[in-house]
Amino acid sequence: MHGNGKKTFRHRQPCKHLQLYFHDIIYNGKNAENATSAIVAAPEWANRTILADQNHFGDLVVFDDPITLDNNLHSTPVGRAQG
Repeated sequence: MHGNGKKTFRHRQPCKHLQLYFHDIIYNGKNAENATSAIVAAPEWANRTILADQNHFGDLVVFDDPITLDNNLHSTPVGRAQG
């Protein structure tokens, strides 16, 4: 406070750049302990533990990925991306 009893506020600039890292580890049939996503539906000709060939067309994947402030998977998560 100033001597006149009024509070002064410092003008802050809005944050215009936000950089976050999603860490997506797809289940491959052997990594159940650390997988963050898995194929739940695929075309009849596809394998449900390996992404389909040719741009993964027809795969339906669910995920629960940690989000961090750097590209280190072991950093403290600041959120989760789910879908």
